[in-house]
Amino acid sequence: MFMPDGAQERVQEKVTTFTTSFAKNFGLGLATTGINLAKEEAAEETSDQQLMKIPEPDWILKEGFLTKKGAAANSGFKKRYFVAYNKADKFVIKYFVDKKGADDPKVAPKGQICPVGYHVRTKEAKFAIHLEPRDDEDREWIMNCESKEEQEAWESVFQNACWHAEAAAHEDPLVQGAFECAFSACKAELGINYYMPFDRQPEEMLAKLISADLSREIFPEIWAAINPPMGIGKSMAVRTAKKILVGVVSSLCKAAWAATGPIVEMAKQLWDSTAKPQLSKLFEAEETLKGQIADAVASAAQPAIDQLNETIFGPVTGAVMDPVIDALKAAMAGFKTCTEAKVAEIKDVAVMQDLVSDVSYSYSSGAPMKEVVPIIRALDMGFLAKLAEGVPGVSVWRFTWYLDSAIRDLLRRAIYTTHVKAKEGMEAGAALAAAAEQLAHDCKLIVKEVVFSGIMFMIEDMVNDNVITPCVELAKPIDDLMPELAKQFLNISQLLEDTLNKMLEAVVEPIAAGATESAMAKF
Repeated sequence: MFMPDGAQERVQEKVTTFTTSFAKNFGLGLATTGINLAKEEAAEETSDQQLMKIPEPDWILKEGFLTKKGAAANSGFKKRYFVAYNKADKFVIKYFVDKKGADDPKVAPKGQICPVGYHVRTKEAKFAIHLEPRDDEDREWIMNCESKEEQEAWESVFQNACWHAEAAAHEDPLVQGAFECAFSACKAELGINYYMPFDRQPEEMLAKLISADLSREIFPEIWAAINPPMGIGKSMAVRTAKKILVGVVSSLCKAAWAATGPIVEMAKQLWDSTAKPQLSKLFEAEETLKGQIADAVASAAQPAIDQLNETIFGPVTGAVMDPVIDALKAAMAGFKTCTEAKVAEIKDVAVMQDLVSDVSYSYSSGAPMKEVVPIIRALDMGFLAKLAEGVPGVSVWRFTWYLDSAIRDLLRRAIYTTHVKAKEGMEAGAALAAAAEQLAHDCKLIVKEVVFSGIMFMIEDMVNDNVITPCVELAKPIDDLMPELAKQFLNISQLLEDTLNKMLEAVVEPIAAGATESAMAKF
């Protein structure tokens, strides 16, 4: 065998250390998530928004024939019947041999596309649509459409799916929350600071994370040391070795995730017997610790926060406010135009569903987002793109994603509100006018939230690198003084992150509020 001596053992040792750390962080994550869920349960959900909340859409977004390239490099194209499912089904896209098979629940699909972790690119030749993975290990999908119009329609559907699809979460929010906490903690311990979306099952996410760490040093050293025998090329030998070692990583991570089952049960018992009766004391202890952390890190964190204020918060808020207002105004106009065309039939559930589905489209003439998308793209490719070039760690797509998502959500709710009002007896034109007024109210209401949350989301990685990571050592003495029992329920790293984010929010919030107040006249 051409695998270098000790290669597999090195990988196993690294993965074992990683999974041991994950198990420890998972236990802490259970406690952190339990406390957060208890807080959410105790808090009353209030909102000043007037539009009705739309039930989770479960109807088909689009279906039709596309010509799909096979998975292998030398594969040809085959005609397949594609069905794009909605939010209730995580925006999965399935394909069948024909429409008859798609309509028959007994017929299994030929395959499916989970669009999480992909982005869309189109080509003029053959009206092609490419789904390109952010992870090189994943497959690229190539589909050809029959016309430019079909290409634009499918591009909108695929783009919407790629932006908003989520990997299937664990049915127990406690387990899902604990996994996400543990994953983030392990990622920080490994010094991997770039964004990793939760775009696959937990065991696969763990394998992805440790593989990213192995790829920085251990894997390249192993590939370089491979000396294949005569008749086997170096590249083939590396591919074979990679397949073997990736298999080792996957199996160890799968076992680590499976082992969390007993941990969950033990943690739930401990939570019910020890922590739940003492929640008020835990909340008090948490606030006390946050105060101690703020005192310990203020001198180190404040200069970094002041620098962010000077280079990011002020300039970004000033630059994005006009495009945000323009995008919201375009959305209101798009809602009125598109809904007005079908207002006489708005009581019909199928008409309402079609209008709501049209919100997912970005380019077709009947889509209320048609005039909004160019504004968001200009923002993304203009000022924000220049900012990203000059300031490492800023992720501009997060701001535009947040803005785009917020606007589409409001449009869907406005259409649904019009439908419900008409169905309950209000004259259709009056229902449209009332919903339009409520949409204008809610658009004004979300401006500050979009700007504030969009900026916070955009600088997340930058904050981790420049604010949170340098303060970790400063908070360590507090962790050392914590009683062991408290450490089972209070995660000092999470408290540090929460404390520093609060300090940042205290700076960003008044800037966003002031800019919003001065911009309101433009509505």
